[in-house]
Amino acid sequence: MYVLFEVYNTEKPTDPNQIIDNKVTLLEHLTTTPVERDGVKEDVIEEFKTYDKDLRTLTYRVMLEKFNDKYSDLTLRQKHILKEFIESVDSTPRLKEFYNSEIKYLQEAISGEIEKTTDEAIKIKLQEISKFIVELDKRSTIKNDHLVDLLQYHNLLEELTKANG
Repeated sequence: MYVLFEVYNTEKPTDPNQIIDNKVTLLEHLTTTPVERDGVKEDVIEEFKTYDKDLRTLTYRVMLEKFNDKYSDLTLRQKHILKEFIESVDSTPRLKEFYNSEIKYLQEAISGEIEKTTDEAIKIKLQEISKFIVELDKRSTIKNDHLVDLLQYHNLLEELTKANG
């Protein structure tokens, strides 16, 4: 608001883009209704904190078992990837280095499987897929999509290995 007041009170030329941006921001602020946060999540966490230690341990164990049941079909390498992503803070150099080393491994392994593939149509599709398997540069941040991509590429590699013997 200060900038808008100053624009009308001064004769000095002002950037029109700045005026428009400020007006749009002000209008958005005035016209949008605030989103009320659902306090259910906070209530559950607060309630969980009041439980005794044995009950919290039991809850943790049940959650861990459900997690393991859901992801029991992952390969050892996929489990290792999940472990690295869970243990590392997002976008740390160690995590990025791990991601890029997995990408290098996948590139080499899929290239080897492409050579073993006899069906030309599948070969072409695999070559196109291998173009998407690229390392991250230094400025990129690692996101959940990168984790999903790694897991799916490993799934593809496992299927190729089974198909090629």
